[in-house]
Amino acid sequence: KPAYRHVLLPCRLDAFCAGALLYLAYQSGFAARYKKVYPFVLAVLPCTVLVLLAVTGTAWHFGVDYVARYGYTLNVIFWTALMGFTLTAEKGFCVSVLCSRAMTVIGKYSYGIYVFHLPVYILLSKKLIFNAGPDDRTIMLAAISFIAAYVCSFASFHLLEKHFLKLKTAV
Repeated sequence: KPAYRHVLLPCRLDAFCAGALLYLAYQSGFAARYKKVYPFVLAVLPCTVLVLLAVTGTAWHFGVDYVARYGYTLNVIFWTALMGFTLTAEKGFCVSVLCSRAMTVIGKYSYGIYVFHLPVYILLSKKLIFNAGPDDRTIMLAAISFIAAYVCSFASFHLLEKHFLKLKTAV
């Protein structure tokens, strides 16, 4: 399947819109009024995916047609609900994990990770190390790809992005 579904802005606009809507809802206090909905969505959505997997007998992979069609949007709904839950929840285990230093650091470099993860994965899986074949080295490839994308993101942030961020005017 083409990579454009995964990376191009028009195909991923639902994620940007969901984030913007959640921000507006949080700022206006609207998100707090519905804080009981977030745990429901966080419980029901994975169950829905598991039922789909059982019924169709296929894997949850974005190369599968129905996953390519609906999976990205289900993904957006899940992560938006998780953010809504985190923003409106009382202090507890989930909130402390999601607001931890490690998650904050990963969040700081998350855009770079998003930008670099696909080229890094392609280089590692097809060109340099793994020569992706029939044997399964998925977990090792995912771990090395994440570390490499994180390193690229870290470098990009400190060499380029933070200098441009300094040019922003305070709102």
